[in-house]
Amino acid sequence: MAIESVRSLNTHGETGEYGILINIAHEGPEASESRLNGITKIEVTCANYVSLCLLEDPKDAVESISGVINRDVTGNVTTVSAEGSLLTIELTPPPDEDCYTFTLSPSIISGDRTFRIRALEADCAMGGDEWVGDGVVWPNDRNVIAAWYGATVTDDNCQYDLTCDGNIWPNDRNSVPPRYGNSAECE
Repeated sequence: MAIESVRSLNTHGETGEYGILINIAHEGPEASESRLNGITKIEVTCANYVSLCLLEDPKDAVESISGVINRDVTGNVTTVSAEGSLLTIELTPPPDEDCYTFTLSPSIISGDRTFRIRALEADCAMGGDEWVGDGVVWPNDRNVIAAWYGATVTDDNCQYDLTCDGNIWPNDRNSVPPRYGNSAECE
């Protein structure tokens, strides 16, 4: 059984919950969780059915979460649930400006059990052909938000609704300048 996809989810006001797709190939840049709420909920789609029944505590499905700077934030996991091939991890957001490696328990998944997510508020510029964030907050992050003013929030543009209020407006764009120069590198 392997990980097929990973999304970082946040609720955007009354419009609902939307996710940023995370690069799990370990090739190229890691995606940034750009929203000001941080990494709060992770949805992992596996190739097969996920069972938590072999674990004493469902939270043990997450073997570890470690950052480049904040070494161990595994204790931030608040709940873990599974339904079919979907594993949902909810957590208290770990500190911003870091890259976190999530390792799942071998009791629930075999093969490559890791994925990385960069926590970097306001890092929402394009990287190559896909949105991934580039690891540094600069004016281009602010400018890209303006192109989305008034757009309905979807999975394709949720990274620009930094305030998670369900609307992409100037308040999102104005959240960027105080963070200019902030960065997060993945090892």
